[in-house]
Order: sequence, then structure tokens, then C-alpha cells
Amino acid sequence: THAWGGTLAVTQNRLPFIREVERNIFAIGGFSGQGVALAPFAGRVVAEALLAGREHALAAPYRIMSGFACPPFPGGRLLRAPILTLAMTWFALRDRL
Repeated sequence: THAWGGTLAVTQNRLPFIREVERNIFAIGGFSGQGVALAPFAGRVVAEALLAGREHALAAPYRIMSGFACPPFPGGRLLRAPILTLAMTWFALRDRL
């Protein structure tokens, strides 16, 4: 009975990020479609770390994850757009059935 629609951004390595954009001002994002579930949790983790004075520990998990291999998008540069369009059309059709 409920549905959501809209544009969706995916980070290049498909992993979320945390950045200190200015001193003591942090940005969290890049949940690649999982933000409804993950963003509140990530916000709480960051808030607790900041309140405890452990902001230096925030980047550690992301440094570890940034070392993971990021497979290229199927189809290479030439076929990326057609494959992506086909996949989005297919899943939109499946959602309607």
C-alpha cells in the first residue's frame, strides 16, 4: 500500500562517506539507496562519537571500506547507459506487476 519514487544517487564505490567539511561540522551521505535505514543509525553513531570527544575515530571504518575493490559497472563505457536504462525499465515493470 506504500511506495516511494524518485531519483537515487549512488557513490562510485557504492559506500557511504563521512567528511569533516569544516572544523566540527560533519557531513554524512552516499547511502546509495539505503539511507532510510542507515542514515539515522549513522547520525547517531557520529553524534555519540562527537559528544564523547572521539571524532578522530569516525573516519576509521570508512578508511577500511575505501580499500575494498570496486568492480566496474557492467558493459563498460559504451554499454553502460543502455544497460542501466534496460535494468531500470525492467525493475519498474516488475514493480507494477
